[in-house]
Amino acid sequence: MNDKHNFVMHVLLLNDDGVWVAQCLDYDIAAQGKTINKAVDALTRTFAGQVVLDIQHGKKPLEDFTKAPIDYWNKFEDANRLEGRKPFGLPKSFIPGGVGFAQSAIFA
Repeated sequence: MNDKHNFVMHVLLLNDDGVWVAQCLDYDIAAQGKTINKAVDALTRTFAGQVVLDIQHGKKPLEDFTKAPIDYWNKFEDANRLEGRKPFGLPKSFIPGGVGFAQSAIFA
């Protein structure tokens, strides 16, 4: 398995009745929070947790996930852009076997 996994995620941020939803488009994963930052943090934890679980089960990270439905991609194309890329990752010690990974995300 690779020593490092890199992902580029397009993330759509939506406000749904006062709750912020962070929808990853490249992998159909979403999380929510009371603020944009809390929604993004929740998505980061959810995404990283799924990668860790996949690695622990000997799977390629996120191999079971498909892209989000086309409606979300269309909303993303029409959305106002925020600050470009925001990198995040976990230290190698967090993942059993020392497998590390890093991601960069595009938020809109």
